[in-house]
Amino acid sequence: MAAGSLAPLDRLRLLGLSQSRVPAELRDVFYQLEPQLPGLLAALADLEFEEAMAVATCERVEFLTLGKDGEAIEAALLDMLSRISGVP
Repeated sequence: MAAGSLAPLDRLRLLGLSQSRVPAELRDVFYQLEPQLPGLLAALADLEFEEAMAVATCERVEFLTLGKDGEAIEAALLDMLSRISGVP
């Protein structure tokens, strides 16, 4: 595999909270954002991802993004989630 073929993976970010690593109380804060989903999706669109996906179940909350600058997108996503949830 050529070194250049890995570049897309540098643009991929997965931020998540799972039952195996995060207490239920913290997961619940993000799981309960469902009523705010339209605003959350609009905020994700404003971050200029190439693609983004959010998954929430009773055991995990995950955000998968693909963008030109993975680190900047990750920082922007964390900031947005902090503002929406109130979790620093």
